[in-house]
Amino acid sequence: MSRFAALLLCLLGAGCATTPDGGIEHAVFIWLKRPGHAEDRAALVRATAELRKSTGLIRSFRHGQAVPSDRPVVDDTFDLALLMRFADRDALAEFECHPDHKRAQREVLQPLARRVVIYDIALD
Repeated sequence: MSRFAALLLCLLGAGCATTPDGGIEHAVFIWLKRPGHAEDRAALVRATAELRKSTGLIRSFRHGQAVPSDRPVVDDTFDLALLMRFADRDALAEFECHPDHKRAQREVLQPLARRVVIYDIALD
């Protein structure tokens, strides 16, 4: 999703406030230092799955790759998307400061990723 699209969602009222039922979708888009490298993608997926277990804060976790597109509004340049659902902003904030998350950033994400873009979306 482009920054423009995220801003548009916010301006339209989707994503600006946490609702009690919806939670927060934490969408992490990663461009690898070695684009398309399957082992690097797998290492990031494993690390995130381990964070789900160790922190107990991630409600659900999914991952995927970009779908090639000729549409100018679609960014299909990223290698991996990690989609995590949190109960609320407090859970996301606790996750961001969790020592296991900090360690995974330092030991797995930083060595493998050349660029990371994150969107946090409040779900209805």
